[in-house]
Amino acid sequence: MKENIPLILCALEKVFPPSFFDVMEHLAIHLPDEARLGGPVQFRWMYPFERLFFHLKRKVKNKNKPEGAIVKQYVNEEITYFTNFYFEPHIKTKAKSSSRYGDEDEMMFQFNQVDGCDIPAIFNQIGRLSGKSKERWLSVEEWRHAHTYVLLNCDEIRPIERVFDEETKRLNPNMSDEECIDLKESSFAAWLQNYVSHSSENFPIWIQDLIRGPSRMVKFWPIMFTRGYTFHTYAHDSDRKTSNYGICVKGANCCDVADEPDFYGILQDIMVLEYHGYIGLKMVIFNCDWFDPTIGRGMRRNGSGGFDINLSKKYSKYDPFILSSQADQL
Repeated sequence: MKENIPLILCALEKVFPPSFFDVMEHLAIHLPDEARLGGPVQFRWMYPFERLFFHLKRKVKNKNKPEGAIVKQYVNEEITYFTNFYFEPHIKTKAKSSSRYGDEDEMMFQFNQVDGCDIPAIFNQIGRLSGKSKERWLSVEEWRHAHTYVLLNCDEIRPIERVFDEETKRLNPNMSDEECIDLKESSFAAWLQNYVSHSSENFPIWIQDLIRGPSRMVKFWPIMFTRGYTFHTYAHDSDRKTSNYGICVKGANCCDVADEPDFYGILQDIMVLEYHGYIGLKMVIFNCDWFDPTIGRGMRRNGSGGFDINLSKKYSKYDPFILSSQADQL
């Protein structure tokens, strides 16, 4: 390198005018000797000290005595940083600020507590919402599908769901499994409300709030931080170079079933469902557009073990909603 640099500079002098050459072009001649004498640059560069000097100069309040001002402000900074760790855990300071995603095991919503009434785990969501929210009314179809989806994914409702399945098989012994699923998606919510209302069993208060369904006036958010992910809606990221609206869900019904394909889609809406009642139930669900998961038509496996998605093939069934806890980001 030491021998080639002078030859390269002489070749450049034949092309560029003399005004092009200044001290920076001449510096290249001395760099090989400097590297040989000084060793790797990370052991002798001055950038850390220059950054520290910039930080210290900002502490000068009295220009008549800059050294004393720097010492006084530096001592105050050290005392403040030390005492931050002795505040109560709920007090947020610079040293104990919340994480970017708000995942410090803090629930997104707070509910009114009732003795002997445990809130279902499906409502205990972590994370936080961000951006400017909007409100709009859900259509009847959107409301029915969202309400049914929440009911069918609530573990505490599973025993009652089995009662519905047994009654359906008893009344319709010749009905296929696909027809039973379609019947459940269309009529389970109304059947559950009638079952709980006329049952002699004493159901918890949260079930009585849940079966009536959420409010049709729903608040929409463009951003959600949860589980280490940053989810953006398509409308929020459509004009950006980077996108955070890709969604992946395992299985046909958002269940981890090995022999069923993954669903890939685009996040359209981040919705907050609110249930009227004493408990004040709230939860976040995602409204997504899905691509066809059929292997060979909407998807194909590539040589690296992943999948190629045909963006022109959409999923034919209307099943847009998922829980925020079920979504993985692409």
